[in-house]
Amino acid sequence: MTIRKSRKWAPSRGKRTADNGEEGGKMARSESPDLINCDIMAEWMVGFETLAQLRNAPAISAMPFIFITGGDDQSTMRRGMDLGADDYLQKPFRIQQLRTAVDTRIRKHEAIRKQAENRLEDLRSHISLMLPHDLNTPLNGIIGYADMIVMDVEDMA
Repeated sequence: MTIRKSRKWAPSRGKRTADNGEEGGKMARSESPDLINCDIMAEWMVGFETLAQLRNAPAISAMPFIFITGGDDQSTMRRGMDLGADDYLQKPFRIQQLRTAVDTRIRKHEAIRKQAENRLEDLRSHISLMLPHDLNTPLNGIIGYADMIVMDVEDMA
């Protein structure tokens, strides 16, 4: 299993490897990488199990995940995609195929993150526009009642 912590491509830049799926899952949880490449037949823990565990961890559930396999079974690929894999590379593959898959997944993840940030910023600005109005509405009622009390007191005098 390989986890990448660098958004710039280089075969070894920002890359950490784990000997098995269990170790890779622990590294992913502690380091929150930008992307994970995982062999479906990883030692100790099958890649499907690793992916399922990572998808159930809220802090890293949306992390891009690329399966790598030596098999060509369509049902195996479908199972990985159903679990939430973002891409699937069949061995043997060329380094350019891996590079393209990594770059595409990181760009897509970054676009989704930026979109979420923009939505959050829009929400913040709408709240700041609406909040004064929502606070003033009850105050208007209180001020109106206070004016009525003052007028009643003046009428009594």
